[in-house]
Parts: sequence; structure tokens; C-alpha cells
Amino acid sequence: GTTTRAASSMTFSHMLAKVAIHIVDETGRVDLNAIATEVLGVLCSVTVDLPHQTVTTIDSEKADIPMLSEMTTDWRVSSYAIVAPQEVAEDTPFFSITLYGNRQTYTVPQTTTLEGGKTYTINMRLTEHGLVPDGWYISDWDKEEEQEIEVES
Repeated sequence: GTTTRAASSMTFSHMLAKVAIHIVDETGRVDLNAIATEVLGVLCSVTVDLPHQTVTTIDSEKADIPMLSEMTTDWRVSSYAIVAPQEVAEDTPFFSITLYGNRQTYTVPQTTTLEGGKTYTINMRLTEHGLVPDGWYISDWDKEEEQEIEVES
């Protein structure tokens, strides 16, 4: 028999939300490896319906999620966490940053919906006066790391 191969295209999409925190050390004196970040009190479980490609957040389970951190330069550390889609109410404690054992908690400035497939980026500056929020933005998660995978049948 003959075997034919056809190139196929498959699209994968992110169904959960990503939170990113970038901390820039303006002092040049801090060991950024000593920083730990957490997303606080977020809904942390979902059910997945593969045939219908849907995710449903379970409203009963909340937890603090430690973020994975990586040094991106000598003066910047970036931390990431994957969370279930959900709404975070204004003035709710949303993330914490611990530096040399000193833990600071930060709230969201306005009610925010964490949507699947989106990245929520929070920028922080480490100054002589401590950690200072430096804006936040929302982007499509897929645009950051788009890559093609060849599948043969």
C-alpha cells in the first residue's frame, strides 16, 4: 500500500490566565534571588471539557499560588503563575512580594476579570523607598510565545 502524508495545521490555545510580575531593581544593591512572589487567595481549580474546548472555574477552592521566578537580567526578576479564569474584586489582596523576610501585600486597583488566554502583567520598581507599583497591562498570552509544531500523520 501507499502512505500519503499531508501537512496539517492545529491551533492550541491557552484556556487559563497567566499573571506576570516584573521587578526592576533601581538601587543595584538587592539580591533579586531573595525575592519570593505569590498570587493570593485565587480560585485554583477548573473542570475541562475537551470535546467542547471549555474550562469552568470551580468556585469553592481558593489558595495562594507561589510564582515561578527567573532572573531576566542582573537588575530584573520576572515571576509567573497560571491561574483559573475568575474575577478579582477591587481592593482584594492579589499578590505578595517577600524580600529578605519582609512580606508586602498588594491589592488590585479595580475589579479585574482574569480571562483565559490573557496575560496580566504587573510592573514594580525597587527604589530607595521600597517597592513601588509601576503600572500593569493585559495582553494576549498567545502573542508572546507563538511557535509552530509540525505534526505528521
